Amino acid sequence: MKILISDYKDSMMPSHDYETALLKAAFPDAEVCIYEYTDAKRNEFLNKISDADALLTAFTRVDKEVFDRAPNLKVISLNATGYDNVDLV
Repeated sequence: MKILISDYKDSMMPSHDYETALLKAAFPDAEVCIYEYTDAKRNEFLNKISDADALLTAFTRVDKEVFDRAPNLKVISLNATGYDNVDLV
């Protein structure tokens, strides 16, 4: 299982050691990846999420392109109010 934590730099914590420890405790075999998202590196993000099972984000746009490139994606966890960044159609 691959869990991707990704968002814009200003929305990311300085360290994700706590989140990684919690996720590894619950899913010992999981690969937890941290990726600082930028619109300019959208293609790189799409490559990172291509084999992810879960995405933890707040403001990264999750649209049809993401869903098309991430066939294993089962969970999108938003640490923000609302879900307008996720294309539900």
